[in-house]
Amino acid sequence: MLLAGMRANWVPMPDLIGHKGEKTLSQIGFTRQFVSMGHQACGALELWNYPSWLRDLVVQDVDGKDR
Repeated sequence: MLLAGMRANWVPMPDLIGHKGEKTLSQIGFTRQFVSMGHQACGALELWNYPSWLRDLVVQDVDGKDR
């Protein structure tokens, strides 16, 4: 069950990746990101154990250009 107000603090995962992700993560701040990692258990990232939107990501090179 969700605690009251938890959903207000959720950020969709696609908003944390790429150029948009850099902006979002800088707004969240390092401390809040680090604390969040301590509270959330990670699943094994294996073949077919990740969402469809993650398969469609466009990666960027070090210059910030789409590959």
